[in-house]
Amino acid sequence: MVNHRLLALNNRVEQAWNAVDVQRKRRHELIPQLVEWVKGYQLHEMRLDDRRILLRNEQQIAIGEVATAGIASVKAPKVAHSEWRADGLFQVLHEEPIRTEEKMPLARGDYHDIFEDKNKQVDQVA
Repeated sequence: MVNHRLLALNNRVEQAWNAVDVQRKRRHELIPQLVEWVKGYQLHEMRLDDRRILLRNEQQIAIGEVATAGIASVKAPKVAHSEWRADGLFQVLHEEPIRTEEKMPLARGDYHDIFEDKNKQVDQVA
């Protein structure tokens, strides 16, 4: 009976340590991936913005040419300037490491509690 209890506690200790290890790996792998993802998306939006500016300038030149050709009135469609979606991604990038760091002490605390329970059981047996 005692052996079964100790085996069960050994399994719980191992599972708790695995939870700590998962959080460590998450911190190690996730954060650099998030940074690269946001950088890539920011670059994509900057290219779109550059393209939008280029098209707007070409449109203004075309309107000027039409105006000098003697056409009375030409109205250019208004182009709304969109918000950068990368701003939201930067917010996620800021919050995700905080959430990851908040999970680390919880996982470690669980591990230490279970390990302490195991040590108490071993002391009782001995």
